Amino acid sequence: MPYRIKSPVTHASIGRRGACLIVFGFIPFSIGGALFVQPTNQSGARRTIPVLDSIVRPEIWSVLWMILGAFVMACAFLGWRWLQRGFVLAYCLSFVWGAAYLTSWMLGELVTGWIAALIYLGYSLLVVVIAGWDEPSVMVEAVPEEEVERE
Repeated sequence: MPYRIKSPVTHASIGRRGACLIVFGFIPFSIGGALFVQPTNQSGARRTIPVLDSIVRPEIWSVLWMILGAFVMACAFLGWRWLQRGFVLAYCLSFVWGAAYLTSWMLGELVTGWIAALIYLGYSLLVVVIAGWDEPSVMVEAVPEEEVERE
């Protein structure tokens, strides 16, 4: 299926790595959208990590997540050199958030921070593993010998 999707820029198929990059861009874009729509929870507390909350407001984090996600999705269509940049960006912000969750948990500011840290850091590791995959060659269907003899 990913070989059927053609890039409007390069006119080549995006392949499996490009399809994964679209997913890896959509996830941060959705995280940013959720933070943008609802930056606080029901009690009025900010939905960001205490360690990162002191650096930047949640609205800024949401815009950063959405820009990053849109850029990562665009990298899937710009060719193989941009794929590399897209994969690097796809794991960077989630790695930072995973490390911030872990730090918040270690400082005692967030009791369940280790759970979110495992999720974000595991996601980052998945992106790194898929970034290292080679794109498989497209298998061409073999023509039966009977049809070759007829021609």
